[in-house]
Amino acid sequence: MQEPLILNNFYNAQLGNWKLLDENILRYNPGLTMNKGFFSAFAMIHQCLPYLEKEYFNKGIFLNIVYYSHNYGSYPNFQVIGDVIQLNYKPSINPENKQFHELGCLHKLSKKICKMENLLENFKLANEYFFKYFKFNSSITDKVNLFTNQFNDKRVLGLHYRGTDKNIVKWVTHVSIDEFISIVDSHLKNNNYDIIFISTDEFDFINKMKEKYINILFYDEEKNNDNKKSIHLNRLTIMENKIKELKKSKNNIFNIENIDKLEDEIKKDTEYNRILFENVVVNSIILSKCNLVLKTHSLVSAYSKIFNPDLEIYTVNSCLENYWPESHIPLYDKLK
Repeated sequence: MQEPLILNNFYNAQLGNWKLLDENILRYNPGLTMNKGFFSAFAMIHQCLPYLEKEYFNKGIFLNIVYYSHNYGSYPNFQVIGDVIQLNYKPSINPENKQFHELGCLHKLSKKICKMENLLENFKLANEYFFKYFKFNSSITDKVNLFTNQFNDKRVLGLHYRGTDKNIVKWVTHVSIDEFISIVDSHLKNNNYDIIFISTDEFDFINKMKEKYINILFYDEEKNNDNKKSIHLNRLTIMENKIKELKKSKNNIFNIENIDKLEDEIKKDTEYNRILFENVVVNSIILSKCNLVLKTHSLVSAYSKIFNPDLEIYTVNSCLENYWPESHIPLYDKLK
């Protein structure tokens, strides 16, 4: 694990701290951090990289990119970058603590420059930018390699079914478990595979697939049986409630023991969030190792195309937004 960085020593580019609060204040305000799914949030940083390279890195200013999230960030200040995902370079020392206004909110900057064509449809270039500036904890690679040893000399179909809230929101075409399985059935009539790897947030999908097919593999045990919220939003609710209770206790000087207890609970919750975060990343990379992937709308599986630009991958539903990189994954043709 990388040592935590002292922010004032570097030129900072921030996601999830648009008010530029001190970390000790921000940690008590989960409503102000970036609490989308990891890849949805990281895509904002990713789309900024060509611009940041041109305007800063190429001029010798190696930015300290900081991303705060109460879903995935580490205790105590909820920084995401530095553990599971790390900078692949050393940030430049900033002796005078000169900061750049446009870097205070990478979400806002990504909206401003999101039409940069060099990344949008060029997955190979997106891959190069990702690994030029970021890397994963070596434990990620170890776990992926150990799991995908089962793929040796096998033809593998990867499936990603993203259910829960994605079948409630209005900006995505809804696909039920049974509808997705029908598409998979049709594909398997004309295509042979030795293994089916499943990535999903719902156990019901795995259980129904097991009833029909053998040689089903999936990586993680942590799934969601609540179809109203995604895993990361369920975790955010838990964290929000703990922090709300902690803030209330801090207003009472006689609650020292309870404060210590709550801090310990929050620390344990962030450790579990880390497991979920790591699982998301490992699932995406495993999908990238498959021969072909069929998916519903999700950046977890869309990023597998970035991790392996040569991956044959298709989505079975559309979204109403121009949502990079998801909206650049081709729709599945039933004749395939």
